[in-house]
Amino acid sequence: MAVERDFNAIDVEGHERDALERAYGIFGSRAADALDRELESDTFDSTSEDGVIILNLMALLAVRIFG
Repeated sequence: MAVERDFNAIDVEGHERDALERAYGIFGSRAADALDRELESDTFDSTSEDGVIILNLMALLAVRIFG
């Protein structure tokens, strides 16, 4: 298995090198909660807060996979 160390590290003045990784962690937590709620409700409303989070997750994954 190949692993690149510090893949999400950034070099931006005024920000810590791991700022992006921490933001991904916060977003991932919110996305997991949103997915749980949507699965529990058995519906999907793309205009709700949870729906928007899930659509953002899909966009992020698409960019990371195909970008």
